[in-house]
Amino acid sequence: MTGGARGILGLALLALLPGAVLGQVVTTSPAIPAERDPVTLTFHADRGDAGLAGQTGDIYIHTGVITNLSARQDGCQANEADWRHVKTAWGQNTPETLMTRTAPDTYTLNIPDIRAYYAVPESETVLRLAMVFRNATGTTTGKDTGGCDIFVDVFQGGVSVQFASPQVSSLDPLVLTEPGEVDILAISTTDAGTIDRMALFIDDMEVAMVENDSLAFSWALSEPGRSVVRVEAVAGSTVAADSFAALLVGSNKQEALPPGVRDGITYGADGSRVTLSVYAPFKQFVHVIGDFTDWEVLPEYQMKRHAVRDDSVHFWIELDGLEPGREYAFQYLMDGHLRLADPYTEKVLSPEDSFIPESIYPDLKPYPTGRTQHAVGVLEGGRAPFEWTANDFARPPQQELVIYELLVRDFLADHDWLALVDTLGYLERLGVNAIELLPHNEFEGNESWGYNPSFYFAVDKFYGPSDDLKRFIDAAHGRGMAVIMDMVLQHSFGQAPLVRQYFEGGQPTAENPWFNETCAHPATCFGFDFDHESPETRAFVDRVNAFWLEEFRFDGFRFDFTQGFTNNNRGGNFDADRIAILERMARRVWEVDPEAYVILEHWTADLEQRTLANQGMMVWTNVTHQFQEAAMGFTSNSDFSDIWSGSRGWAFDHIVGYMESHDEERIMFKNLAFGNGSAGYSVRDLPVALDRVKALSAFLYTVPGPRMLWMFGELGYDVSIDFNGRTGNKPIRWDYYDDPLRRNVYETFASIIHLRRAHDVFHDAETSVTRSFSGDVKRLVLSHPNGEHAVVVGNFGVTGRTATVSFPVTGTWRNFFSGEMVDVATSSQTLSLLPGEFHIFTSFEPAVTPPDGIITVAADDVEELPQHATLGSPWPNPVRGVSRVELALPRASEVDVVLVAVDGRRVWRQRQGVLAAGRHVLELDLGGVSAGTYFLRVGTTGESMQRAVTILR
Repeated sequence: MTGGARGILGLALLALLPGAVLGQVVTTSPAIPAERDPVTLTFHADRGDAGLAGQTGDIYIHTGVITNLSARQDGCQANEADWRHVKTAWGQNTPETLMTRTAPDTYTLNIPDIRAYYAVPESETVLRLAMVFRNATGTTTGKDTGGCDIFVDVFQGGVSVQFASPQVSSLDPLVLTEPGEVDILAISTTDAGTIDRMALFIDDMEVAMVENDSLAFSWALSEPGRSVVRVEAVAGSTVAADSFAALLVGSNKQEALPPGVRDGITYGADGSRVTLSVYAPFKQFVHVIGDFTDWEVLPEYQMKRHAVRDDSVHFWIELDGLEPGREYAFQYLMDGHLRLADPYTEKVLSPEDSFIPESIYPDLKPYPTGRTQHAVGVLEGGRAPFEWTANDFARPPQQELVIYELLVRDFLADHDWLALVDTLGYLERLGVNAIELLPHNEFEGNESWGYNPSFYFAVDKFYGPSDDLKRFIDAAHGRGMAVIMDMVLQHSFGQAPLVRQYFEGGQPTAENPWFNETCAHPATCFGFDFDHESPETRAFVDRVNAFWLEEFRFDGFRFDFTQGFTNNNRGGNFDADRIAILERMARRVWEVDPEAYVILEHWTADLEQRTLANQGMMVWTNVTHQFQEAAMGFTSNSDFSDIWSGSRGWAFDHIVGYMESHDEERIMFKNLAFGNGSAGYSVRDLPVALDRVKALSAFLYTVPGPRMLWMFGELGYDVSIDFNGRTGNKPIRWDYYDDPLRRNVYETFASIIHLRRAHDVFHDAETSVTRSFSGDVKRLVLSHPNGEHAVVVGNFGVTGRTATVSFPVTGTWRNFFSGEMVDVATSSQTLSLLPGEFHIFTSFEPAVTPPDGIITVAADDVEELPQHATLGSPWPNPVRGVSRVELALPRASEVDVVLVAVDGRRVWRQRQGVLAAGRHVLELDLGGVSAGTYFLRVGTTGESMQRAVTILR
């Protein structure tokens, strides 16, 4: 690059720029503020990401400071820099943070004293002001270019100098595409005397000098290349300097991609050479920056361009001389300002890495703080291939699957793959033959369920190195267990490079090859919506799926929210386009691995689900509510028949049935909080609540077809899904295994699951199924062509019941849990069942013997009757729809429930009839009653009680 001096413009240009930094989102007066001085911040809403441009309502500043005690003093987005002394919580509106509109898209805030405004103690030094601007509700923000937080440096004393123009920094160099003139303005200040002189240097050659505290210069650029511009300010014997790099970009070299190279990272045979390729139609030029350029933008790292069409363009570069086995961090710099990690990178570094313990990820390469922004990719040539040992593993057939769904974060305090290996014995004893891992490809932040993905080829480092995940999979295969990956391809979030590459105004642009500008089905949108009709998206999806099957030997996928794999807004109604998208994706999966599991979370019409199932895919079925109702003892809506494909007329056992998943409230929580009761029997008592979960398992795992359980359900986990926020960390309760009552639940689950796996009658598609799952007493009759027969019966009411059960054959049967022989002389048998009591009867000698004493339902579980009639408080209260209230009766009584308005009018009535002595939970459907506060009066034989209840609409 060459430049010519055009002379010192002096104060003429400076007069146009009082206290300003040209082009910046926030300017200050004075231009270099000190922490004890007044400063005026001016926010230019039409600059940066322009997220608040054109706003007419109030604008607030969300602000804090970076001090010498900040753990991280640089960063782009939330949580990357360590803000301190933040003025308000997000969304809190105060007069101190209200901006004053002085012109369209221009707002000011006067701070009399920085240290006082932020209440910074004397022990800390203010280095920078940190800020984001927002509307009054906090739903729209104004940030720096690329969605970054905004920072303003604070004068630290001595001599300070900076460039006011052009707007540059070490993270935002001057990149030009055409020859021309650059107007340079540098300003300086000192707290000791005056500035003696300022000098400007271009590539170490002095081109201008003034005896003043400001210097202006016009620089002519004519040839492509890179120069370093430096300014020095002198006050006495003290010298301060600032500099920036300038690059005039040359024309792209047009050259086709070498054979065998595809987008992402292609390694040479010896590990010293790598070819990088990125798909970037509509981008003008791309550079690679990274460890090998010292994070500078260098002309020799401008990538070559391969244009298939105007809308199909790849940029690529070959790097030589790399050290095999060494990690190099890198990014693509597109059009001189957009920094992106390679979307195909298998390792990502981000500012949040500092929170990952050394014990979880030893020797993790540090994020290049201060050298770049946003996530960076990592390349490493010459890596030794992983040595697999379980090479003869055979996957369980689909219909035999018992899947254990888990989130590593909430399963183990040491949330890494190697610690998870240590739990395989526990899971093997439980009997599960597949493990489904919640999403663990790189997601935003560290602690998450994982449904906010950003990178699709990198294992999230919060769980440890990627080779440790392979070790876990290999160890699971060695124990006969498949491993299934929960894959999120319906959407991505804002840190994903495929989103950021074409993104403006808070959404993807029309140029984005992978994402829709707006979601066609807004009621069911999460993050930014993949365009599954796009050829680029299809190619990306296929490559993602193939990668995890081949590189990690996953046995299949559970695809999250496939209802959203469409550009139509048909909700759950039949969508032929969505079917075609999923069928095409599944075919590509099976081309890679013909036996891979394809499981869909697909909440659509039955015909659509059946169409997909007939192609070999499995679908989740959510009967959690029915299982919950049965467990709690409210049996009017407790028919869980949909766990069996035959109940829906399906030809194949492709329904993944479960009573709990990661997305549902825990059954034990509902038992203990809302369980029914009668005559001293209460589901809210822990032993009773646990027994009823055992009873559910007897039906869930004996109905043929693939099954699933959510982690710790086998121990009666009873912490609400909403504890610490729905997706927040939950208590890890391995101590439950040492509790005899809860251990019995585990042993019950294990016994039934092993029984299921040992005998065809419980899992084979040839099994004949007769079931009656409505009402208190539920019955299941199973017969297999091999001569195996089984009967399951359970009482989910809260009082004793007499049940008639039809046995398919007569003769000697076995009670699975008691071990007793049962003589069935006639097919119709009458059983007396206590509340919560259940049995599994088999016509054969089971291959599994359950431990003694794990089934504890007995007559002495029933408590003494209450001494007096009592009425509990309604819940929920206030209520929309159904409310419940507990009623205790010392003797059988006729019960009448009425709702009375405050003026004495009776507005609703529900006769309960005669209820037995004991505790009852009354379900009250108040959905038809107008909003207001009422008195709920419950009349029994000889007395009346009332409680206030508020109804909402």
